Amino acid sequence: MVDYNNITVIIPSVEFNDYLKKCIDSIFEISLKINVIILLDSNSNGIAEYKNDYNNLIIKVIKKKLNISQKRNFGAKLTNTDFIAFIDSDAFPEINWLKNSFEIIEKNPDIYIVGGPNISPFMQDWQKKIIGEVQKSFLITGKWNFQKRISMSRFTENLYSCNMFMRLDTYLDYNGMNEELETGEDYDFCNKVNDNKKRVFFNQNSIVYHYDRGFKNFLIQKIIRGFTIVDQIKKKSKLINKNFFEFYIYQLTPFYFFVFNIISILILFNFVKTIYYFKIFIVIIYLIYLLLALFSMKYIHKKNIKYSFLILIFILLGNIFIGLGSLLSLFNLNKIYKFYKNF
Repeated sequence: MVDYNNITVIIPSVEFNDYLKKCIDSIFEISLKINVIILLDSNSNGIAEYKNDYNNLIIKVIKKKLNISQKRNFGAKLTNTDFIAFIDSDAFPEINWLKNSFEIIEKNPDIYIVGGPNISPFMQDWQKKIIGEVQKSFLITGKWNFQKRISMSRFTENLYSCNMFMRLDTYLDYNGMNEELETGEDYDFCNKVNDNKKRVFFNQNSIVYHYDRGFKNFLIQKIIRGFTIVDQIKKKSKLINKNFFEFYIYQLTPFYFFVFNIISILILFNFVKTIYYFKIFIVIIYLIYLLLALFSMKYIHKKNIKYSFLILIFILLGNIFIGLGSLLSLFNLNKIYKFYKNF
C-alpha cells in the first residue's frame, strides 16, 4: 500500500497560472496526503488563497532567477520524505501515477528511477494537437519518442523530468541535476545514475499528460534544444565524454541538415556553380529525408489524420530549427534564451 504522506512532488514553475493550478489539483485528487512543493520565480495574485486550500502545499517564491535544475535541487533540499517525484507545471498526472511508479521501486530495488509516458491531453486546440503528433516523430524526439505515447515498459537510458519518481536518497547521492545545463538536465542525471543500464525504467502505467506548445513556442523550444546540444559539447560534460558518437553524430544531425539546406539552396539556385550530378544528389537526399519524415508519422492518432500535411511540415521545420539553434550556439548568441517560453 502506498504511503502518500511519504512522497513529495516537486514542481518548478515560472508563474502561478491555470496550468499549474490544474497540475496541483490533479495531484491532490490522487491523495490529500501527498506533499507538494512549488518553486516560483515571482509572486502572483491568488497564491495565498490557493495555498490555504491544501495543508500539504508549500509554495516558495525565489527572488533569485534559477534555472529548472536549480529549482529541482532546491526543492529536494526542502524535502523530508523518503520519495520524491518531478512533474512539470504544464502537465498533470493520471490518478494512479504515483502508485504505479512506487510499486516498481518497491518491488525492484535495483531500479533507481521510474518514469512513464508524457502524452498529450485529449482536449487541446488544433495547433497543440498538431505539435502533439509532431512530438511522436523520431526525427523530433529521437530514440525516446516511445515516451510520447503509451508503449511497452522497458529499461531506458533516459526519462523526461516531467515524469520522474525515485527515492530522495538516490537524488541526493548523485548530487541532483546539473545546474549548469539549461535543458538536457534529465538525460545528464539519468546517465549518472544508470551505470549498469538497468537502473532507469519506463513504466507504461506511470502516465502524465503534458500540454503541448503552439507553433511559435514549439519552434523556439527547438532552437533552444539545438543551442544546448552544442552548449553541452562546449562544457565537455561527463555525458559528452561517455556518449561521443551520440552527440557528435546523432544529436547534431539536425545541425548537419541545416547546413546542408543552406548549401543546397546556394547550389540549386546557381548561387554557387557546381557539377550537375551534385544537384541530383541533393534532390535524392531531400527525398530520403522526406520519406523518413513520412515514416515517422506512423503513430498519428486517427482523429488527427486530417492534419497530416501540417504535421509533416512541422516535423521538417522542427529539425531545421534545432539545427539553427546549434548554429547560434557556435556563434555564442546567448540572447536567444530570452525568447524561451517555459510555463
